Amino acid sequence: MRVPRQSHKEIIFRFPFFKDIAKFTMSNTSQLLVGGDDVNAVVIDYGSNSIRYGHAGEDAPTLCISTSLGVVDEILKATEAMEVDDVPREKIIRDGNAENINGNAAVPEAPSPAKKTRQYIVDPLALVNPRERMEIESDVIVDGMIENFESFEAILEYALKKHRPIDPTHHPLLFSEPLWNTSKKRELLCELVFEKFQSSAFFTIKSPVLTCFAHGKSTGLVLDSGKIHTSAVAVHEGFCLGPTLVRSPLGGEFITTECRKELDKIKIDLTPQYLIKSKDVVDLDQPPKWTKKSNQPKATPSFHELKVRSVVEDFKQVLTVSDAPLVDVNKDNLDSKEYEFPTGYHSLFGVERYQIPEYLFDPTQIRSANPPQSSTLGVSNLIQNCLSITDPDIRPQMWSNIIVSGGNSCIHGFLERVSADCTRRSTSSMKLKCVVTAGGPERATERLFAPWTGGSILGSLGTFQNMWISRNDYEETGKVVVAKKCP
Repeated sequence: MRVPRQSHKEIIFRFPFFKDIAKFTMSNTSQLLVGGDDVNAVVIDYGSNSIRYGHAGEDAPTLCISTSLGVVDEILKATEAMEVDDVPREKIIRDGNAENINGNAAVPEAPSPAKKTRQYIVDPLALVNPRERMEIESDVIVDGMIENFESFEAILEYALKKHRPIDPTHHPLLFSEPLWNTSKKRELLCELVFEKFQSSAFFTIKSPVLTCFAHGKSTGLVLDSGKIHTSAVAVHEGFCLGPTLVRSPLGGEFITTECRKELDKIKIDLTPQYLIKSKDVVDLDQPPKWTKKSNQPKATPSFHELKVRSVVEDFKQVLTVSDAPLVDVNKDNLDSKEYEFPTGYHSLFGVERYQIPEYLFDPTQIRSANPPQSSTLGVSNLIQNCLSITDPDIRPQMWSNIIVSGGNSCIHGFLERVSADCTRRSTSSMKLKCVVTAGGPERATERLFAPWTGGSILGSLGTFQNMWISRNDYEETGKVVVAKKCP
């Protein structure tokens, strides 16, 4: 599909700060002038697995919190109910140490009848051990989009008022969003920011664009492999070319499920840490010897399931992507890696630690009761298909600026495999270049937090200050202003 050139000029005109991206360094000031006041922008990057929070101009987010939170519904007695009588949504947010009502101290009022309240437990430390009647809510973010705004509000409240307390009225809020986000959800987020948190300004921008900015680029092909899916999309001059979006339903959640199937098949005990009081050292492949904790609150099924999945998530650190398609590799030459489970059982894992991540690159290898559709594409095919529907004039730019991000890109060997597969498909007229390079944990963090880093850079550019949706803009136009000012 050919991209209209005039539309590109319009985008560049609307976003004059693109020329500053490549010159920006994290040492630049993060102070902006919104409405004539000195402010410090807050950057919030949300995804299906976690939410990243921090201030513009910083190297990394100060908070990375799971989108799974604890919820306790209970009926308060009449004497207790008066403490939450004036709370609009009748909710209490817990941070693990103290109890706040929407972040404010309770003001005693006249007694009122007993009522039902909902407590949100957001603090990760408060979710280490079970609590009576505490259920886990994991549908806050679905397919990268905010699904449960009440729970999302509780997470924001914790980040803004408990983790690193600020006054939102003095800080503009910059959010990332998926390319396929709906106009209704964008408007609801805009309304939440201005009505609930009374923020001075607001802006939301597509995650692939921010990923490009994080690498000093305004143009590139962004491959993102996250919890729910893997996607590829072309970004040109800071604008996502929507028709080039190609997605696969294979992501981190699929890999976690496959890991659990494999561990269940070989009958590994996945007892989580919260149930273990002590354990003995045992030899390789010997049955574990551990003692169960006693006298602790009964865990709800949803809490226990969360902790079991956490064990499986941790096991994923042994996974490795082979340098070449696994069908072409001599499996006898694959090395093994030892892993120890919370119970103390430890074993060597060989072929299986290569086979599971191979599914991301070759879905035809999947052998399960519900295999993906035959049209499901592997990682390399996603890139190829995205390029094939991109304007031929800008295709060479995309091929030389492939940017990889997302949690699955942190799997050992992922980047090398992407580069090797694409090199085999490249031609002499197009030079392949993956912008991100392989490396240790610090490089993995860069890829994991790429959209947030791009937001940190963007929120720190002085030339971006006129792009914010100010409180005056919102009061004059309403929440529909987000469609006019945020591409």
